[in-house]
Formats: sequence, structure tokens, C-alpha cells
Amino acid sequence: MRRILFSLFLSISILSLTACQTKETYSLQAALSEEKITETRFEIKTDGVELTLPLNDFSCNPGSFQPLLTRSDSIFSVVLSGQETESRCQEKFYAKLIGVKSGDYKFKVIYKKNNQEQNLFEKEFTIAK
Repeated sequence: MRRILFSLFLSISILSLTACQTKETYSLQAALSEEKITETRFEIKTDGVELTLPLNDFSCNPGSFQPLLTRSDSIFSVVLSGQETESRCQEKFYAKLIGVKSGDYKFKVIYKKNNQEQNLFEKEFTIAK
């Protein structure tokens, strides 16, 4: 029940990041769920990207994780960090980034596990004019 409530809360919440240099606003919708998936799906949209990513060795306390969106030049990074558990679980991570202007970019998902960063996903993409 707690995981279901967390998934609903996280999927409803929107994290925003304002890039001061370019005065652009980006929004990230993200969620973790218990749904079992085996394939990564990455779709480029007209103003962003959508990602579904299986996490096979993840904390069994996904409610403690809050995705953080950062941008450095043309690289968008989503960092997952929270309370780790000894037992490991499978989770589905979903992210939708919107508000991206035309250009060439990179999208990354980073998992902070026990003070170490693991690069879970990295893909270059282009938003057409």
C-alpha cells in the first residue's frame, strides 16, 4: 500500500528546474513502481523525452527516493538517491522531461548507492526545430 501511495504521489508531483543562463524552464515527471519490466524504452518527443527503465538491483524503500533533475550545458541528469536497504527489489523507473528547446542533448540517470554513483542510463538525443 505504501509503495502504491508513493508511486501516485511521485507521479503527480512535478520537479522543475530553471536554467538561469538561458531562461528556459524544464519540468520532470518521475515515478517508481513495482511493475516488472525487462526493456528500456526511450522516446524523443517534440519538446523533451520519455524514459521507462527497469531497475533490477534497487532499494526496497523507493518511497525515500526523490529524483533530482540537474542540467550542465547540454546534459540533463536525473539523480536517484534515498535510503538503501539490505534486501534488493525490482522497480520500474519512469521519467518524462518536457520544456526542452531545439538542440542536441544528452539524458542521464544516475543512482547514488552507498555514496557511489552508478550511471544507469545515458543517451544522446536531438530536439528538432
